[in-house]
Amino acid sequence: MSKHLLWDYRLAEDVCFVDKQMLVKKFPLRVYQLNKNMAKVLELLQEGSTIPAELIPKVANFAEKLADNHVLVRKIPDDVLKDISETLEETPAGARESAHAGSEGNNLFISIVIPIRDRPREIELCLKSIFNCQYPKDKLEVIVVDDASTDGETVKAIKKYPVTLIELPENKGQSACRNLGVSRAKGDIIAFTDSDCEVSKNWLWVMSRCFQDPEVAFVGGGVYTNRFETSLDYYEEGRSPLLMGEQVQPVKKKGVISYVPTCNLLIRKYIFTSVGGFNQDLRVGEDVDLLWRVLEGEHKGWYVPEGYIWHHHRNQLYPFLKRRAQYAGSEAMLNKNHGGNLKKILFIPTWQLPFILGVGLSVLFSNLWLAVCLLVLMFILEFALKSVRLKSNKLDLSSKLLINSIWQSYGTTFRFATGLLTRYYLWLLLTIAVIFPTNGWWILMIPVISTMLEYRKEYRLSFSVFTTCYLLEMFAYSVGFLYGCLKQKQYRLLIFSVNFR
Repeated sequence: MSKHLLWDYRLAEDVCFVDKQMLVKKFPLRVYQLNKNMAKVLELLQEGSTIPAELIPKVANFAEKLADNHVLVRKIPDDVLKDISETLEETPAGARESAHAGSEGNNLFISIVIPIRDRPREIELCLKSIFNCQYPKDKLEVIVVDDASTDGETVKAIKKYPVTLIELPENKGQSACRNLGVSRAKGDIIAFTDSDCEVSKNWLWVMSRCFQDPEVAFVGGGVYTNRFETSLDYYEEGRSPLLMGEQVQPVKKKGVISYVPTCNLLIRKYIFTSVGGFNQDLRVGEDVDLLWRVLEGEHKGWYVPEGYIWHHHRNQLYPFLKRRAQYAGSEAMLNKNHGGNLKKILFIPTWQLPFILGVGLSVLFSNLWLAVCLLVLMFILEFALKSVRLKSNKLDLSSKLLINSIWQSYGTTFRFATGLLTRYYLWLLLTIAVIFPTNGWWILMIPVISTMLEYRKEYRLSFSVFTTCYLLEMFAYSVGFLYGCLKQKQYRLLIFSVNFR
């Protein structure tokens, strides 16, 4: 792959060639007829071959369109990853500095801004990891803003490291601290992280290369956990709202990823300043608010999981639930300030409407067999109609592939619908079950099904522990969401809309 492109691309796992002229995405089922040039480009992309420079703009646009449709998966070029691994080997510090200093896109001056209050142990771990981070030291500064710590130990811990320390006489909040830090920063790029985070050695190396594209305004990275003391740590490992996935994705207001958290964010200073920085009145949701204002200016943003950090999540029950409720409450404020960007939309294929209505009736009349019969009937009908349509277009797909695609479609509908209802309306489902105990208990099948569909074998938790954590989280989130809507008078947000496709 030519190094002139920001990303390399590979076929998504559920995509395959049926022949050299036809590409099939299994879910949602899409069939692409390819001309010779398109087929050749895909072969080159898949094989990692070099593409002539004159074709780069066309290839990039073509590849990005397929990536937006999840046919291709973006990845950091192998040669960049190789450079990272070689640079991180045990070599003299001067050699590492030289290797970085000569790399395109890694010569930007970066100012790291960290707000802190009463976290002496955490800030020591954070600063230690930053000064172990591989980046030219003459292109890096660290600014720590102490938000009126009262423990007497936090400032002492900070002064052990060569940082610019700003001490506030009274508590202002993290948004005010970050804005103040940026105002003192000399960097072209501002890197934000939190005092309870540790950064990886390749953090700045991976993230800063994205600014080779002058249209890129900000980049966010993966947020993982490296502390495993309670069950909540293991739960956050797989369910943290700060982790946006394992694939490179563009950040768009209505995209798969609509924001990245401030604890792992790099942004151009002039763009940060031009939008007015963080809203200092916000204590939660300030990162979403900032980035949506940036995206309104038609700037680009990327999520790159390889530029990762570790975050110490709240691993005690009350702080964990309180934080989830705060996140939920901030949705109403964001909806109020950004014109309905968070209105809940349930995407359901049009042909599944009879089945969805049947499920509703089965719950209303406590008749599970009605839902089962409708599911079987709709499944058979959809299989027959799609088979006829494929044959009429002379597309020969196996029955197994078609059945798997339809089954995944129903599974996704169930997961999304039950997850949405559980996340935002669990308080209401429980209320109905209590008021109407005879028939109302059937409605509790919604959170039960949601729990089963959300559980993954990869989670290092038993199903019973996961269920407890999940339902407690969903209850806290639904109550926080209700409170936020009432407080902000965003009553319409309590009613989700259904969009059929």
